[in-house]
Amino acid sequence: MLPLWPVGARAVHVEDKRVRRRAAHSMLDQASRRVHDAVGQRPDATAQRLVADDVSDTELGRRCVWLQLGDGFGAVFARVCGAPSDPLVLYVHGSGADNSSLFWNALVPQTAALLRTSHFHVAFDCPGYGRSAGDRQTIRSYPAKLIAAVVRACGKRRAAALVGSSQGCAAIFNAVIDAPSLADRLAACDPVGHAVERYAALPHPALLVVDAEDAGHPVGVARRMHRALQRPTYFEYAASVDGDWRAANMAAGLAKHLAAPSPWAPPREPALPERSRPAGGYRVWARPHGRETAGPLRRRWLGGGVGAAPQLAVIS
Repeated sequence: MLPLWPVGARAVHVEDKRVRRRAAHSMLDQASRRVHDAVGQRPDATAQRLVADDVSDTELGRRCVWLQLGDGFGAVFARVCGAPSDPLVLYVHGSGADNSSLFWNALVPQTAALLRTSHFHVAFDCPGYGRSAGDRQTIRSYPAKLIAAVVRACGKRRAAALVGSSQGCAAIFNAVIDAPSLADRLAACDPVGHAVERYAALPHPALLVVDAEDAGHPVGVARRMHRALQRPTYFEYAASVDGDWRAANMAAGLAKHLAAPSPWAPPREPALPERSRPAGGYRVWARPHGRETAGPLRRRWLGGGVGAAPQLAVIS
């Protein structure tokens, strides 16, 4: 445990209770900032102690790390699952005010449990979201540069898959438009995009899961994406008729998508050094931070199993 009072702090000899209270709050704020800095910015003994006090996940290896990106992006917080030596699956959340890597906390372990081969699942807080500092416009303005920096910080030259939700979908597709070798495959739920006819240039296998009744994510955009893509697998359902099909089947669909042979030759270059520092164990991975919320999609996933897909509009 860290002491609440900074070592060597000057004693406060003031009779007025309000002044003492303000001084105490100031000292506590300073101590809190040092804890945050220790975990997020410096790999020192204090950070290691804080992480050691957390709970280890021996089943799936769920934990948290800080990824040092470089390229002017600084560090981003990430919830990870699996071993860094395995193929990378990178998850990009949407742009809702309270969105973060927590959005993926149900899909990731469900998918990991279904896969016969191991993968390294990384869901990161985009700059300005969750625990990551920075400008929220970064992921919109520089999707390829930011995602490439995260991939490199994970010790990879490309990802086995990029998975996006909502504006995170737009980000991953825009990224591979600019840098096609950034990922082998793409997957998205609640997809949105801009000038999606550009996606015709992409040879990547792409999985799309769409609720035709979701007014916030117009199904017309998803259908245009499906028509434009060279190698789509498209699931469209209506919640009022089919129930929460996505909650029951997204993990199974993603696991099948990841198990398919890669259309790309293995990278010839050696792996890059991983640039991560511990940020917490299972407790930090599982708990919300600040205003971040799981969102309606994750809440549905928490209650859904992985069942057989109904006979819907499934087009390979």
